[in-house]
Amino acid sequence: MAGIRTLFACLLAAVAVTPPTAGAVGAVRCGAGDTIEIALMKWPMAAFLAHVHGLILERGYGCNAKMVPGKMKSLANRLAARGKPDIVPALWLDSVRGIWRQAVENGRAIETGAVLPEGVREGWYIPKYVADSYPALRSVRDLKSFRGLFKDTGEPQKGRLNSCPINWQCATINRNLLRAYGLSGIFNAYSPPSGQEMNKTIAAAFRERRPLLFYYWSPSSTVGRYPMVALKMGAFNRRGHACNKIAKCRQPYPGGYPAARVVTAVSTGFINSAGATAGYLRRISLRSATVSKMLAWQDENRVGPRLTAEHFLKTEFAVWSRWLPRPIALRIRDSLK
Repeated sequence: MAGIRTLFACLLAAVAVTPPTAGAVGAVRCGAGDTIEIALMKWPMAAFLAHVHGLILERGYGCNAKMVPGKMKSLANRLAARGKPDIVPALWLDSVRGIWRQAVENGRAIETGAVLPEGVREGWYIPKYVADSYPALRSVRDLKSFRGLFKDTGEPQKGRLNSCPINWQCATINRNLLRAYGLSGIFNAYSPPSGQEMNKTIAAAFRERRPLLFYYWSPSSTVGRYPMVALKMGAFNRRGHACNKIAKCRQPYPGGYPAARVVTAVSTGFINSAGATAGYLRRISLRSATVSKMLAWQDENRVGPRLTAEHFLKTEFAVWSRWLPRPIALRIRDSLK
């Protein structure tokens, strides 16, 4: 009798940990409602991740996933007030810190982890072919000796930093950084009229293999497409960076940008009702280089984020299969063949 009881206990344990089959996945596994809402933002990384979640839930668990378009702030407000959407794949915490605090305090949402452990990083870059040709140029402080290399066409006696559009906060920060590093007298900060023009300038320089000093961020399709090197900057200082954001900062600080924390935000309703299905949300983690590569592929092939998500699932099985039970990962892989 003891042996039978032991065998029965083992069978129960096996059933408890066995992932559900496609036919066994029901509303409880998929969440409190019939449909799982996923935030869809225009930010390329966020849009790509939204469709990765959609495909995992649809192909792996048989769930009905619905994309909910919106801007980050409005989606965060909706999550704090209503506990919807169920998943915000890439929430930039520094941009919605107050709203996020309210969502957590209201019991509407939780953070399941940093989807990008390295964070979103901003800085000043040079093409790799420039770095290879000038090994003495490795940090922002080295630029004092290289103004002639990055000549400003409007003022040839000065160098040029290709910054970002004037209405972006990075434009103010970059000008203050030039002052902080003692470069404002020998370098100009140029602000293109738009992000599109900013990208065109970078693409043209790489195509013609010209020297270029420019501001950018990672992950991004541009970083994924063009081999580039980030110049070393001083250590990030919170108080100093806060001053650098102000146009009339009295004492600009010679320090780098912070690594912006990007997390997976999930409604508590979904976490509480979705059972084992929601477990993968705690394991999602991507390298910045992987995301940049996917976004570059998207741009080069002129496709949307859903096809990019499918490409990721087809080509990066070793990366994403670690998030899921093996049978679920194999089901998703086989469904995309």
